[in-house]
Amino acid sequence: MTDVNSTFRLIYLRHGETDLNREHLMQGVPGVSLNERGRAQLERAAKRLVDCGITRIVASDLDRARESADIVARRLDLPVAVDPRLREQDLGDWEGESWPGLAEISSEEEVRRFICDLDYAPPGGETKRSVLRRIKAAFDDLCTAHPGETVLAVSHGGPLLVFTYEVLKIPFTERNRFYGSNGSLTEYEVVDDEWRVVTLNEIQHLSGV
Repeated sequence: MTDVNSTFRLIYLRHGETDLNREHLMQGVPGVSLNERGRAQLERAAKRLVDCGITRIVASDLDRARESADIVARRLDLPVAVDPRLREQDLGDWEGESWPGLAEISSEEEVRRFICDLDYAPPGGETKRSVLRRIKAAFDDLCTAHPGETVLAVSHGGPLLVFTYEVLKIPFTERNRFYGSNGSLTEYEVVDDEWRVVTLNEIQHLSGV
């Protein structure tokens, strides 16, 4: 029987909204700050997380994730550790493009492979498999170093997608089956050395924002 007190919990917070999110433009690794709505989302998320027993916070090194983590950290009175392995997928030449805009610079087959193929990289960018390797390594390291703790990880939509697909054993051959909203919370736990999803894309705390 699993000892509940030794169960490692990881709460994944996707950063708040940016202007690029609002305009439905692709954003990977460039420095982008939260907009007013994004900061409001994170204030709500911080309030929601007060009684979750979080012992430490780790964040992507990208501006929008760091800013999001700092808002929560002030509320929880915890420091923020930074881990570049939590950063968003590098989209290379596609940074800042809209989905319709991709049709002007890429073939239909390239766009299809980006959606469905774990091993496809946009020109000058990174594969989803690379994102999965680094985010899983980061989370496994946290689990090993902090057994029985609850850790908040502040990261991005791409890593959330690929890690959740991996945990749920969903083949990466179809279009996205869920969406991770800005400011949403997803919880995982490790039981008997296996990751499992507890909640996915919790957004009740964002009502009215």
